[in-house]
Parts: sequence; C-alpha cells; structure tokens
Amino acid sequence: MKKFVSPATVTAVIVLTLAAYSEAKADTKHLEIRSSKQCPDGLVIQTQTADGMIEVDVFANASAITNAGQLYKDGAAISANLTIATAKEKIASVNLYGRPDGDGVRYSFQIAESAAQTSSLHLHAGLYEKNGFQTLGGTVKMQVILGEFATEKTDNPEEK
Repeated sequence: MKKFVSPATVTAVIVLTLAAYSEAKADTKHLEIRSSKQCPDGLVIQTQTADGMIEVDVFANASAITNAGQLYKDGAAISANLTIATAKEKIASVNLYGRPDGDGVRYSFQIAESAAQTSSLHLHAGLYEKNGFQTLGGTVKMQVILGEFATEKTDNPEEK
C-alpha cells in the first residue's frame, strides 16, 4: 500500500523552509565601501599610488566585523575575492590568500589605476559553529569599489 503525504504537511514544510531562508537572508549585511571612512569596525583599507599602480593593503578582523562576541570568538572567518574588469567585460576573478596578522588577516595586492576604476574587492565575513557549519545570521558581505580608493589618500595607518 502506498503512503501519501498530506497536503497540509507539504504546505507546512514549504512555509517553514521559506521562513528559515528569509530569516537567513535578513541576517546578512551587504555593504558597498567607497572610502576608508565607510569601513566597518575591524576593517582597515590603506592605499598608496605610485607609477600608475595602486598598492592596496587590507586588514580584516572577522570577529569585529561580524560582532562575534564571546559565543563565536574563535568561529569567525573571512575570505576575499578580487574581480578585475574593464569597462566592457570582467577579465578575471581571483581568490586572495590572506596572511594571519594579530587578531585578523591581511590581504595585499597591486592593481593598475586604469583597471581599478572598474574592478572591485569582495570580502565575505561569516560566523561558524564548532561543527564547521556556517550560522544562519551574522554574515557581512562587502564590496570595495577600488576606483574610489585610487584618489583617496590613506597613508596614515591610524586613519580609518
């Protein structure tokens, strides 16, 4: 004999799934960063320009960016992706390797001023449970518009 799932059960599962998904989406922050003054706590971006190149230095403390607190003190992580583009098309997308630096991670790279005008750095900070699964909330996605940093002076390490 075949067993059928009642329409009420199917409806309940769909509603609960959509509710969980919408909660997760609601707990994700999306930031567009156009200057060092727009950086959230825990993120410092410094640039220097020389010979047509922009040297970018990014320090990111995932715990501070995500407001991890004591509960997720060691469960915050960050990743970075550099998207290089021209006005016509995306040329490359590269995952950046961050080196540990104190309480955070440091990313450094150089990009031509002309390429920076249409390129961006994407940072993703998230919280993770002890079992390695990402939490439903606490995610911060940041898009750094590199062209805006080409004209900004951020040589002072204390400036944020």
